[in-house]
Amino acid sequence: MNSLHKDSVTVSYGGRKDSASRGRVVTWPPAMMFCAWIVVSTALYQLDWTYLYLGLRADLVVLLLTALMIFGWIARTGAPFRGGAVAPVRRLPLIALTAYFAAAMVDNGGVPLFQIATGQSYDVYKFGLPLAHIPALIATGYYIVRSFRVYLAERSIRHFAVVLWLVGLLGLAANRGAVSFAVFACAYMFLRQTRLTIPRITGLIAIAAVFLIFFGQFGSARLSHQIHQDTGNVASPDEIAKIAQPTEEYVELGLSAQWLWPYMYAVSPVGNLNAALEAERVGLCGTNCDLAGLAVYELLPDVGGVRIAEALGLEEFDKRTFLRSQSLTASTTFGSAVGYAGVLGAGIVLLFLASLTVGAQRMLRGSPLEEEGLALLATLLFFSFFESMWAYTPMSLQLVLALVASRRIRTVRNAD
Repeated sequence: MNSLHKDSVTVSYGGRKDSASRGRVVTWPPAMMFCAWIVVSTALYQLDWTYLYLGLRADLVVLLLTALMIFGWIARTGAPFRGGAVAPVRRLPLIALTAYFAAAMVDNGGVPLFQIATGQSYDVYKFGLPLAHIPALIATGYYIVRSFRVYLAERSIRHFAVVLWLVGLLGLAANRGAVSFAVFACAYMFLRQTRLTIPRITGLIAIAAVFLIFFGQFGSARLSHQIHQDTGNVASPDEIAKIAQPTEEYVELGLSAQWLWPYMYAVSPVGNLNAALEAERVGLCGTNCDLAGLAVYELLPDVGGVRIAEALGLEEFDKRTFLRSQSLTASTTFGSAVGYAGVLGAGIVLLFLASLTVGAQRMLRGSPLEEEGLALLATLLFFSFFESMWAYTPMSLQLVLALVASRRIRTVRNAD
């Protein structure tokens, strides 16, 4: 049989009657991930470590509080971890993905991660084979989550090796975003079935700190490489400080400039959304009131939305009109929506994401792919902090793939 294990297995977690001293299982519903970025970002925003962003506008506070209440209510309906059957992982897609990345690196003239590390010429936005790269990113992320789910169920070293291999391929391609999505989804599945104890919480904090340090160092290296490619000048290791414009409060802490990377990533999306609302103060529908543009660019995955927009002659909103820094472009899932249709656009996106969350949870309930699907949904909601992850095809179609596969498995079982 062409699979890493022959049959689906049924496992049940969380059924042990551990004492309270051994910790408790937290449901971690996907909607909680949307609430998390609102709470964390606005809290960090109050530290006032950058001169780049202004105080929060009243309409932004209302928008974020409304989103927090809606997704907080949805989180109450989140299903607990149930264990159950897991779907098999086939070998053929894994072989095909390995072959694709090997071919893409040959076409690129080298391994992107090594090219960046050694200062060679490399364009991060041009890596990948035409027409095949987006499907490959979708499949790679999807199979990382699927393989990790089977690893958690069976504790099979083979499946953990598959996870490391596929994450390694994304890492060699220097795709920091795809690696972050995959790591987050796997961590989410782990937390769903794990009792939180003091040692485990400490370990998770330590892992998060190491990841943030690596994230900052890699960000500095890639930024320096891009500056060198564009200007020919050797960039300073503290280039992020020029962008972030740290306040005296941050400087007095004596922290390395590397820590500005995670801080700016944590506050710049809300800061840019604040700036978007400041720029679009003309009525409920904003300056443009482009509901058609909102629909195709923000409510459809870009693999189809961009083509429809081109056919209809609809122009994409240029966020540079409100960005406080052209180097920090994230503005949450609401930023571009505000540019298209003001507060109304943000409200439409909010209702769309809420409906998507409720619908996806219902479709996945009781399926062997429930945990994988919920992990992908949680990832989409969490990273909506940066951009519209539904419009970002390599992320949104992973969730669609899980939803379609879950229905297909049920159809086959019913036929049997």
